[in-house]
Amino acid sequence: MSKISDKILIQRANQPNDVNARLLAYQAWVFATQGKLELARAVATDANELADKIQPENTSILRNTPGYSIEDEGAKLRSAISKLLTSIDTGVPIKRLKKTWSLLVRPFYIQGGILVAAVALIVGFLYFDSQKPIPSLSSNKTVTNPALTPLAKPVYVRPKFADNGSPFPTKSSYISGYPLKFSDGYSSLTIDNSQNDSDIFIKLFSLDSQRPTPIRVFFILANGKFTVENVRAGKYDVRYRNLDSGYLSCSDPFDLEEYRTDQGVRFSKITLTLYKVRNGNMQTYPISEEEFP
Repeated sequence: MSKISDKILIQRANQPNDVNARLLAYQAWVFATQGKLELARAVATDANELADKIQPENTSILRNTPGYSIEDEGAKLRSAISKLLTSIDTGVPIKRLKKTWSLLVRPFYIQGGILVAAVALIVGFLYFDSQKPIPSLSSNKTVTNPALTPLAKPVYVRPKFADNGSPFPTKSSYISGYPLKFSDGYSSLTIDNSQNDSDIFIKLFSLDSQRPTPIRVFFILANGKFTVENVRAGKYDVRYRNLDSGYLSCSDPFDLEEYRTDQGVRFSKITLTLYKVRNGNMQTYPISEEEFP
């Protein structure tokens, strides 16, 4: 860890609840603007718990800033955090983080483009749900909060690379850099994206272990198809990202089977069509980022 990061960690640990609550809330907002909604929700929840502990007599030096009021400060901050959580609600339970500070220190300060004192960041978030002018700690000038009003869902930006850093192919195919696992079987799986107008980033998961494991990772063009071959018998599901919208979806589990007969090996040969396709046979439901490792 750099010397700057060390100082930041020490500074945060010694701040009162209102400072730490705003710092976490701002971090949550940054993650939300990056499209990391589940991470943003977890951090915002931590911020809300700190906001519950705010007492007027224990508030930070912000109380001495001209134009700043500590009246019902905890309630105001909780209201702002609540609006953030509502705007990024994904409909799935929030997964709490065990080590929030250690996880967020570097991405937060670098991605925000500001390696400055924590107090400046806190003031920037204070009234993120309005265009109300807020005082600047570094000068006598009044600045306008550039945050979202009303708070909107973060804008999704289509990625150019898969999560292993490899660029997406120019045709429907496996993505470079991912291993081809469970390739000692006979079964095949075709994903039909032929009537869907979005490219998809898709993973085939084995469900036969305690933790679902991606065994094939591939890319399918809009209006295209792709076949995964030589897959071992077992229980699977497919999970994919719509690269135009960013939405993540998962299929119901299904089985690939194989067994020997007097005539040879009989095996599964399945075609799954996406839920947007009329009469498609693949029922899907939304999933979180953590379920698409």
